[in-house]
Amino acid sequence: MRSVTGRRMGRGWHLGRRRLPAALTLAVLLAACTREPPPDLVDPGRGRPSPAATVRVAVLRPGSAPDFVPRILPAEQGLRLAFDEGALGEGVAVEVDPVDVSAPPEEVARRLGELAADPTAVAAVLGPGWRPPAALVATLAGAGFATVSVTPLGAGGGPAWRRLVAPVGAEGAALGRFLHDAPAAADGVCLAGGDRAAPEGAGRVARRIRRELRGEVPLRRLPRRGRPAGLAARVAAAGCGAVVWLGGAEGAAALRRALSEHGLRSVLLLGTDRVKDPRFAELAGALGEGTVVACPCADVSLSTDPRALRFINAYAEAFGAAPGIFAVEGFDAGRLLLRAIAEGGPTREGVARALSAISAHEGLGGAYRFGPDGELVEPGVRMYRDEGGRWVALPGS
Repeated sequence: MRSVTGRRMGRGWHLGRRRLPAALTLAVLLAACTREPPPDLVDPGRGRPSPAATVRVAVLRPGSAPDFVPRILPAEQGLRLAFDEGALGEGVAVEVDPVDVSAPPEEVARRLGELAADPTAVAAVLGPGWRPPAALVATLAGAGFATVSVTPLGAGGGPAWRRLVAPVGAEGAALGRFLHDAPAAADGVCLAGGDRAAPEGAGRVARRIRRELRGEVPLRRLPRRGRPAGLAARVAAAGCGAVVWLGGAEGAAALRRALSEHGLRSVLLLGTDRVKDPRFAELAGALGEGTVVACPCADVSLSTDPRALRFINAYAEAFGAAPGIFAVEGFDAGRLLLRAIAEGGPTREGVARALSAISAHEGLGGAYRFGPDGELVEPGVRMYRDEGGRWVALPGS
């Protein structure tokens, strides 16, 4: 593998002949930096004999995010499973090459430079849990990479770019439609919480909820941060029958407990995909029963479809756990790239050309249809409810 060192030139990073704009290093990185998970947690198959020929697919994700294991890692594991089960011919394999976008800027630049210079690196996957800035997406496109995104956040890319999940605004639209018809929301809806690292996601969800309610349901915005008890008191004072939590699972569980302690057990709690996390059930316990979340993700854990059962069993055998959030989308991203590699050949140019021509793909999560911009023509958001500590899909979602 050839390595190219990034060096400052003018206003951007230059990686050999590839340029990485400075905006990437400023906008994309999280402040914290912790060690990556043990190798066997990510890839139990590591240590197998190397095939005669290997192509590489980079997966970009925030490896130091506090919710990395329950919310971000499953997509990467699904991707690995797809490549392990897929076949490109005798002696040819696909290797997943993780890039931690929460590493120091110079390290990210170095890793992207290596990928740009290595002809065996043929594609990239944008994992969940972060907002890839337009500068990064443009850099990947400029380097000729076919790119598949499984994050609801961030701008789209060029012709060789496909997003497998609905953008974050669609979650707000789904929550708004649900609330419009929910009896609990008739007395008003309170919006609470948010994400300090990515406030634009919470803002988009809130705006879409407001648009769907069309002024027919009172909507109140509570402070984004505050003690759960204080927020519960504000909900009581506002008389809201439903609360949409725009933060993560831990905050949602704390608010659910506080609402119950304030005699507001009947208040309906809702959340985005960030609440669809095993930690919510662990922390909220029985009090979390009835909580509703919107997620642009497929959950096949209760499916009896033979394909889903094979996926569940293979995933559990490989990683020792049930498939987590976005695991299905990671798997489908891998299968989509395998198709592009098979149709275009195992070269960067061939994969990009083939992916650009794919307008529809049948995956484990359903049928994907892509528009000219690479976004889903019919972005789907599923609604789930906590029933006995398990997220059960609501009818029609």
